[in-house]
Amino acid sequence: MRNIDLIHEVTHAAAGRWPSVLASLNIDVPDSPRKHTSCPACGGKDRFRFDDNGRGSHICGQCGAGDGLDLIKKVNNCDTTQAARLAANVLGIDYQAKETDPTTASQRRKRLGAEQQQREQEYKKQAAEDVKQRRDMFARLYTGIRQQAVQGESDYLRSKGLSGFTFPILTNGSILLPLVDESGTVVAAQTITPQGEKRLVSGSAKRGAYHTVSTPEQSQEVIIAEGLATALSVHLMRPDALTVCAIDAGNLLPVAEAMRRSHPVLPIIIAADNDQQTGDAKTGDTNTGKIAAEKAASSVAGRVSLPPTDHKSDWNDYHQQYGLETATQAFNECIYQPVGGMHETTVNSH
Repeated sequence: MRNIDLIHEVTHAAAGRWPSVLASLNIDVPDSPRKHTSCPACGGKDRFRFDDNGRGSHICGQCGAGDGLDLIKKVNNCDTTQAARLAANVLGIDYQAKETDPTTASQRRKRLGAEQQQREQEYKKQAAEDVKQRRDMFARLYTGIRQQAVQGESDYLRSKGLSGFTFPILTNGSILLPLVDESGTVVAAQTITPQGEKRLVSGSAKRGAYHTVSTPEQSQEVIIAEGLATALSVHLMRPDALTVCAIDAGNLLPVAEAMRRSHPVLPIIIAADNDQQTGDAKTGDTNTGKIAAEKAASSVAGRVSLPPTDHKSDWNDYHQQYGLETATQAFNECIYQPVGGMHETTVNSH
């Protein structure tokens, strides 16, 4: 059997069966796309997700994404043909058999190609239905929760030194924070308890969604922060900016890209969280907030402002500790353009 035919045969036979095929090759994958685990190929702790989608689809923050054969390749450090042979042994495919009739071989390839195309269409249709069901579920939940909320101040924000800001407040004192997509549709929501515990409402489509805390008539720039309190503190420091919060570090990049599409000429600044641990001489790979902010800024030709501390801190922490005037000066002086993992400081006296 030709190598290309073997690969097609394995891909066809393994469709919808990848978890068991991988398990037979001693490759453990999570049983839900919502679970994050160590990567079977490169380790780590929670960098790996297995979506499957009938194709063995997966993504690792370290060694990348791919399908079932790609995962076998990475785990066994082999090429695609060798990976297909390993899978063929599990699936009972005799790849050593010779195909003497070219017409039969051609017909089989066409059949496999047509079946694969049909499966792809079915997967896409199912994915679209899943998205619609999730959106409908979120819309129902959010509408019901929103009807229970009353506009008011939050004990959580007061504890962050931020008085005078009103949001929808639930009966238990939690903030209900709506997140919108680029069309302005509420597609996600976060609740924040008075103690600062944060949760997404079920069905939320968080990726690329954001909450706007400040919309000046003539925005000078766009500022993106992770959390709500940080965004509000930065709004006080630079009131002429269109300021939004992305909820977490992982959402900074999608939100930055959305902001760039909506505001193609405005400067964009990422108000980064400094996740450096106390005593660390270098931020290194452990500084999640800095790394995510620099990646987001680089993708949109933007800049970053990082709190100048040697311990974990965001701009709200800095605001509370040093006051608005000093925090504003620090924010302006700490703006820099990421360059190849390092940075150059740019003083901005906005």
